Amino acid sequence: NAILPVLPGIRRLALTWVVVVRALPTVAGTPSLSIVIPARNERGNLESALVRMPKFATHKVEIIFVEGNSTDNTWEEIQRLVPLYNDRFRIVALQQTGRGKNDAVRLGFSQATGDLLTILDADLTMPPELLPRFYDAWCAGHGEFINGNRLVYPMEGQAMRSLNLLGNRFFAKALSYVLGIRVGDSLCGTKLLARRDYARLVEWRKRFGDFDPFGDFELLFASSELALGVIDIPIRYLARTYGETNISRFRDGWLLLRMTVYGFFRLRLGRTS
Repeated sequence: NAILPVLPGIRRLALTWVVVVRALPTVAGTPSLSIVIPARNERGNLESALVRMPKFATHKVEIIFVEGNSTDNTWEEIQRLVPLYNDRFRIVALQQTGRGKNDAVRLGFSQATGDLLTILDADLTMPPELLPRFYDAWCAGHGEFINGNRLVYPMEGQAMRSLNLLGNRFFAKALSYVLGIRVGDSLCGTKLLARRDYARLVEWRKRFGDFDPFGDFELLFASSELALGVIDIPIRYLARTYGETNISRFRDGWLLLRMTVYGFFRLRLGRTS
């Protein structure tokens, strides 16, 4: 009963199937939006993010910059930009005391006031112009956790190395199996969900454990466990034009593999130790 139901193919022979059916959410008006932009050594991309930010169905758009231990005057650039663009958006500037992207996202989400929360990586490899696709998909009731997928369209130039591409495809397949849902890309930085659902995720984290320095797996694990409707939005993945990546392929890949195995035992097999 513990092993056979989770094996591919054999699990389809199970005698009991469970189907979860819920009414589509109704959206009154246009929900407000908070966009969290974690930024470490991304000074050259920040103004472009604001200039290229598209219009949304709502006029209540909040942009939260979270700077983390930069050495290229990223924080000073954020302070310069706030008064220049505050007429277009409500802009909040924060500095994290911890380290890592997940810590920055948590800080930004904790200070957000929008009905919906989303993440835009400051390297702009996910074009800001595509953010309305995420917002509109949620408002149309297509899903409750909107996940970006970089692996559908051809990528620009050297946007992703071959080994990284293989790793991303592997983890997408692995998490699809672990979570029992289709995940086209488990590591795209842009995701969108409701602030009320994120509050539930915070409570879930207290029970499950705090183990993900990046945040991508944590958000997907929680969304699956909380039975949120997860859908993919294909995006065009671009090469960065400023700075260098803050990710180490081998060190971080090993950590992601450990998290996948941990999720398999906790979520798929239901074991706590």
